[in-house]
Amino acid sequence: MPVGIEKLKNLHTLSNFIVGKDNGSKIGDLMNLEFLQGRLCISSLENVLDVEDARRANLNGKKNLDALEIEWGSAPNDLQDASIAKDILEMLRPSTTVKKLSINGYIGVKFPTWLGSHSFSYIVDLKIVGCAKCISLPAIGHLSNLKFLAIKSMSMVQTIGPEFYGEDFLKSFQNLETLCFEDMQEWQDWIPCGVEYGEFPRLRDLFISQCPKLQGKLPHHLPSLEKISISNCKQLVVSIPSLPMLHELKVVGCKEVVRKNMEELCLLESITFSLPGLKSLSKEFMEGLAKVKNLKLDYCNELTPLWQDSLKSLVRLEIKSCLSLINISLTATLKTLNINGCGALKSLPMSNCTCLEYATIKNCSSLMFISKRQLPPTLNKLKIINCENLQFLIDEGEASSLLMKEESIDSNTSLLEHLFISDCPSLKCVPLRGDLFVKLKFLEIW
Repeated sequence: MPVGIEKLKNLHTLSNFIVGKDNGSKIGDLMNLEFLQGRLCISSLENVLDVEDARRANLNGKKNLDALEIEWGSAPNDLQDASIAKDILEMLRPSTTVKKLSINGYIGVKFPTWLGSHSFSYIVDLKIVGCAKCISLPAIGHLSNLKFLAIKSMSMVQTIGPEFYGEDFLKSFQNLETLCFEDMQEWQDWIPCGVEYGEFPRLRDLFISQCPKLQGKLPHHLPSLEKISISNCKQLVVSIPSLPMLHELKVVGCKEVVRKNMEELCLLESITFSLPGLKSLSKEFMEGLAKVKNLKLDYCNELTPLWQDSLKSLVRLEIKSCLSLINISLTATLKTLNINGCGALKSLPMSNCTCLEYATIKNCSSLMFISKRQLPPTLNKLKIINCENLQFLIDEGEASSLLMKEESIDSNTSLLEHLFISDCPSLKCVPLRGDLFVKLKFLEIW
């Protein structure tokens, strides 16, 4: 930092204070900057070797700071051990009026007592990131007005339980709206507080990602949850509880997904599954999902049949790399269809999709023809890419009849305007006669 910055006693805005090495800027230089307001980031705290110098920073006296970020960088020579780091963080206690707090790269084993204190009732946003030596979380449940919480890269934490909720767990997380856990490599168990109506009454968004050892149960009392995303938790069986407000569900790279309650997902609009072990989406599973508009399936390698008859509102379907999928039952409301990498799929009946406008078929090596009878008249754009065994855009019998004679053309039969075909080396015939192509405007064959 510039030499003499500690003399700017009337300074209001300082976005980042970098603690220097050796004779560089000291954290104690912040002592007289009592009028700082808004956001302050204190970085390179690994260079603080004197705990008393951290006390002199007097963060507790800076009442106008709304957001505080406290960051340790890499310290290859272990300039600062874990006990000193804890004492430094203890001394960097901010004013209780702070609203946003972020702790990044802290190298202590335990968090100080002030983090999770009831007195910090103004905190609405808390991020704890990269605290690689900490073995447990502080009593974050004591932060009564907390709305956003992100816990990331806590590689030593194995269990999240009572210490996380705090002593008065009946009142924990009463206002929390967004909760994010990411890159928790050793996390195994999430122990609920054990109270039926005392967990996360206002939680709207739940994100869990890259927690490869997590297993067991997730909190089940989530009456306000609108979005849940769980990804790359390969030991976790995701059991979907009663979630009456849920709009979006995403489960990627987990062991399994189980839906117990068939009735309480009445508002769900979007589903994304990427589960290598998923064998079927049965009619029983899909029953009751009447408002789902978007369904995306990725890398569900064992999925064989797909039944969507229950999805009365489905408008967009994306299927990618479902290698065993041999049969698809499409719903009439579908408007957009994307199928990629389904090598076992031999036919694709789309005729009952009376609203379908856009279709992309890619990397489906078993697909040999697409029958004219399979294409709905509403289809506006059709893309077919890298289907190596595709021989006829319509089946061979239809192709022969069209080549032998002129068909009568009904100009209202088809709305197809865009046709794109690429990398289909077995393709023999694209007959442009007949009512299927009467409104065609763009044709590309590569």
